[in-house]
Amino acid sequence: MHKKRQPKDDIIDGVERKLRVGLGRQQQLLESGLTTLASIGSVAPYVGLFGTVWGIMNAFLGLSQ
Repeated sequence: MHKKRQPKDDIIDGVERKLRVGLGRQQQLLESGLTTLASIGSVAPYVGLFGTVWGIMNAFLGLSQ
């Protein structure tokens, strides 16, 4: 646009438009795995609790033998 002797306002508008498009694409990439991450994060405490119960049960079985 600068080579075509466009006014500065048009150049600034063009740059802002390109930046908005680039930011939108990056945001889509970052948000693509967000649902998977949210699912894993909501299930993780229950998996940890299950592991703790499993370990305690194995400890009691070991003590009884």
